[in-house]
Amino acid sequence: MLAQATGRIREIEQQMVGGLSDTQRQELWDLLTACIEGIK
Repeated sequence: MLAQATGRIREIEQQMVGGLSDTQRQELWDLLTACIEGIK
């Protein structure tokens, strides 16, 4: 499940290249990490 979610985020990132600033990308990963920590 975790690998699936991570892979999906990477896919979205690839599609959004140029559309996401470093700050937004970091925020996205922070959100993902928070979700993962909540699931554990």
